[in-house]
Amino acid sequence: VFLSLMLPLQAAHIIGGTINYVCKGGGDYTFTMRIYRDCNGGGAAFDSDFNGGAPFPGTVTIFQGNSTVPYDVITLDAPVITNILPNLSNPCLVAPPNVCVEEGVYVFDLDLPLSTSSYHIVYQRCCRNATISNLVQPGETGATYHMELTAKAQEFCNNSPVFNDFPPVAICTGDPDAPNGVAPDPALPPPFNAVPFSGLYSFSNPLSANPPLTIDPNTGFLTGVPNASGQFVVGVCVKEYRNGVLLSETRRDLQF
Repeated sequence: VFLSLMLPLQAAHIIGGTINYVCKGGGDYTFTMRIYRDCNGGGAAFDSDFNGGAPFPGTVTIFQGNSTVPYDVITLDAPVITNILPNLSNPCLVAPPNVCVEEGVYVFDLDLPLSTSSYHIVYQRCCRNATISNLVQPGETGATYHMELTAKAQEFCNNSPVFNDFPPVAICTGDPDAPNGVAPDPALPPPFNAVPFSGLYSFSNPLSANPPLTIDPNTGFLTGVPNASGQFVVGVCVKEYRNGVLLSETRRDLQF
């Protein structure tokens, strides 16, 4: 998603995020959205964190089926903010002193009547760090965090998959242990544009590594040896099936 930025308070701070949900029955769902920011990059505070100087309220847009008209738009309460220690894939190494990451957790409830079509829960935000190595014009490239609540997931009162661990924010060159508008209101509807990878980088080849970065389709464990310094955007998608039927997709977008 490309979002032009003409405001004095740039939010060049978003480095990742994900959305999960729990079905409580009767069409009631609790969603948890985790957004990560670079707290050393001079960007804006988390949306809705007005005590921390946030320039905007955070909003989440809900679309139903293929409609481009929002089903609903909700305003988020202030997030619970936690500092994330920049653990390395190799505990014997030391993270650079300028690495600082905060997690903002937003929890919100939605009443979504049983439907034969999907609900799309969407949060969009600009911008990413301008120093990212593997994207074209990263400082002008936004991020879309999206959860699709499929008709089957509604029927089964399904809970979405959840990533068990937070990946290391800093990984080391040569180390073989690679680990697993500004604030659109409403957000733009799906389908969403992919971020524009630069040069030879791509979704399946997101950072310079030899051997290349690969993912085990069963465990989700990432392996590869990074061989160039820089900042790289990496995305992981988990698809959940029951008896061959797709129930949900959970995506994690993170900057290493």
